[in-house]
Amino acid sequence: MLTQRASSGSVAASLSQAAYSLYTAALTGAGFSGGGYAASAASSAFSDYYHNRSTFSDSFAGRFSGIGLATAATVGALNGMFGTSMYGWAGNANSWKNIVTVPGAVIRLNTIALGQTSGRAAQAAVNQSK
Repeated sequence: MLTQRASSGSVAASLSQAAYSLYTAALTGAGFSGGGYAASAASSAFSDYYHNRSTFSDSFAGRFSGIGLATAATVGALNGMFGTSMYGWAGNANSWKNIVTVPGAVIRLNTIALGQTSGRAAQAAVNQSK
């Protein structure tokens, strides 16, 4: 409950930042990364089915693993929390509208770069364990 008077812009920013907690960021990041991993495996399996006439299930089984899904979800959760923390440190609300601001663009680019790098490292570790 807010006890001080403030301008409507600062109240809205405070509420939007408070509503997007690290827990929510972790769940969102894990969901998107895990879903992206599964969708990528399915897309590649469909491509094999269409172009090479292999069975979808065999191709999907060769690309998808529980370890890969868990790794993608973990990396996504950590990346989501990292990005949300960066927005908090910068004093910006975590929203898609902030991508057009300089701090927002820098933060989004950093989280994308971190996600790509850690995702590739995680995939290499998963491939090495096969």
